Amino acid sequence: ADVKVFLSIRPVSEIMGQNQILEAFPKAVVLVSIVSKSYLESKWCIREIQEFCRVALGSTGLAVGNRLRVFKVVKLPVPAENPLPDLVKNTLGFPFYTSKDGTAVELDPSFGADMASQFNFAVAMLASRLADTIEQFAAAQTPDASPPPPRKGLVYLAECSWDLVPIRKQMEAELRGNGYDVVPDCAVPSRIDEEYTAEVTRVLGPCGLSIHLVSDMIGAVPDGRSQQSCTAIQNSVAVAQSKARGLPRIIWLPEGTVSQNPGH
Repeated sequence: ADVKVFLSIRPVSEIMGQNQILEAFPKAVVLVSIVSKSYLESKWCIREIQEFCRVALGSTGLAVGNRLRVFKVVKLPVPAENPLPDLVKNTLGFPFYTSKDGTAVELDPSFGADMASQFNFAVAMLASRLADTIEQFAAAQTPDASPPPPRKGLVYLAECSWDLVPIRKQMEAELRGNGYDVVPDCAVPSRIDEEYTAEVTRVLGPCGLSIHLVSDMIGAVPDGRSQQSCTAIQNSVAVAQSKARGLPRIIWLPEGTVSQNPGH
């Protein structure tokens, strides 16, 4: 069969022989990995994703344009993704969970209409991105094919604190649906503040607009002297580019947002 999408979950190796799985990789355009604690503990699942990356890198490449061919679906947050290849670890992925009173809850349609709506939205986002990637891959393999229609522009949709992630996903979907490309596609490395600042500056450089979602939460803070959050660093970089080249910026806050944190 002409394999376009390969779904990576633990039971697959029980349904298909391991050799059959490995033989399918050269035909697969994308790999969808359903990441969970048990997935990361499975030696076969880790071998599987590593092998797909190896085969892709040795043939047509692991990315199409700025799209990685590995799609990471996260059922619930995991303590660490260290077993995954570096490129996959750094992707933002597709979270299939939400937060209720500070606790991560898996999106399950049986929990009610609101949860079902969020689940369907997450599935639609994933399906749309899969379709786009497959189409771009097909076009790249066919030099005489008509080029895809031009996109309207590139938008920097800043990484945000966890409470605003669902809203960020909605904004990303609307922007892409209206013909814009959105970055960052991958999580910006945030171990050291200077490295984080440099990477944000690079990614933001070609963008024609930056959008920043801010709440009463500080968000992640990279290691380093500044002790500024990722939210603050991204905003500072956008301010500098706004002054230097007139970059338009939007800062969005939920109505009634008030912070009791002096540093905020």
